[in-house]
Amino acid sequence: MSVASAQASRGAVSNLLPTAWTSSRDKPVARSGGLTPEEQVKVQELRRRDSQVRAHELAHVAAGGRYILGGANFVYEIGPDRRQYAVGGDVAIDVSPERDPRDTINKMRVVQRAALAPANPSPQDRAVAAEAANIAMQAQMELSRRREPEPAQRQESVAGVTGSLLDLLL
Repeated sequence: MSVASAQASRGAVSNLLPTAWTSSRDKPVARSGGLTPEEQVKVQELRRRDSQVRAHELAHVAAGGRYILGGANFVYEIGPDRRQYAVGGDVAIDVSPERDPRDTINKMRVVQRAALAPANPSPQDRAVAAEAANIAMQAQMELSRRREPEPAQRQESVAGVTGSLLDLLL
């Protein structure tokens, strides 16, 4: 079908509809002429929820930077006006440890900030932040282990230093 015939057929279809076509966020939908007061209240609630959900997920994305896997995913509800409203969402973030413990610690700080970035973090957000804190703590322990010699090595080095000092004093 050519562009001209597609436009002509859309015009013909719109002439058959009792109401005009309006555009929603994702696709065009037929819109009814009037909503009941209850439906208008529901639409206002859905608009408010949509705004909250989008701001919440955007806060995660903005704070997560390069560790965000993709973008925000939304769960939609169709309102009485036949438009889609975001009522839930999620953002995937990489919580895998890095090769170097210092890099892991830095990454987990970003993950924690991203998880707690929204004004009202959800229980899931808090769980992700706690998981990142745990991974960072493990990385810190690994870093400490790398810096400290094994107990047997510490005793030898102390004995060696003590022996050297005694040799110098005698």
